[in-house]
Amino acid sequence: MSGLTLDLTQEQQKILGFERPTTDWSAPNGTLTASTTVTEGTKALAVSPVGWTEMTSIPLSSLGPVQSTLKVDVFKPAATSWGEVRVILVSPTLNITWGDLGGVAMSTVPVGHYTTVSFAIPTSMQTALAGTYSDLRVKVVVNAPTLSSPYIVDNIVVAQPGGTGGTGGAGGSAGSGGKAGASGSSGAGGRGGGKK
Repeated sequence: MSGLTLDLTQEQQKILGFERPTTDWSAPNGTLTASTTVTEGTKALAVSPVGWTEMTSIPLSSLGPVQSTLKVDVFKPAATSWGEVRVILVSPTLNITWGDLGGVAMSTVPVGHYTTVSFAIPTSMQTALAGTYSDLRVKVVVNAPTLSSPYIVDNIVVAQPGGTGGTGGAGGSAGSGGKAGASGSSGAGGRGGGKK
């Protein structure tokens, strides 16, 4: 489990990257399909919403340290006069029954290409998500008009990047520095011999 603090598992990456969009994600209404219009990987999740449409992931295990924001790429196929994208986190283990991260107005999402939208994660929720659990579900809500082409979402980014591993590497370099210091002592001995 500790390995998750450095990076996501392949399984987590597939879920948050929508690589198996209609297997890992479900919705009680609207229509979900796979899309090859992506920002990463080979698949994304296309949705034709019917009003408030919640796309819910299968359960995720511990993500390790998370960022202060959750980001997701959104593709809006045509102009809309209303609507929003919203993200909600749920984990009974962490007592997060409805962790609503807020919404982003569809009017701010450009037409015809992907835009990354961000949702702030409260500090208390960041702390909780760094703990141990196996029941975290991410809900991406598209509450917007049904269009002739679907909206598409891809690439949820929430976990800290592998920079934590980089910090560990720096510690290793410091250890090498200690060895260099030992060599320096030998060198001092050599200088002492030169004075005789």
